[in-house]
Amino acid sequence: MICPMDGDSRCVLPGGNAGDPLSDQYDDQLRLWADGEYRGMALAVEGDLAVTFEGGDG
Repeated sequence: MICPMDGDSRCVLPGGNAGDPLSDQYDDQLRLWADGEYRGMALAVEGDLAVTFEGGDG
């Protein structure tokens, strides 16, 4: 992950978000990582942003 202070961040997850080898997304970014490339992460949020909280067991 590259997070400059004055622009959009970039990242790549070569083992998927969870790192689970059985996940369909486990290797979908592996080629980007191997080639030294990244995906953009824009700072802007599109649409309505809603935050909700739910009670739990403790």
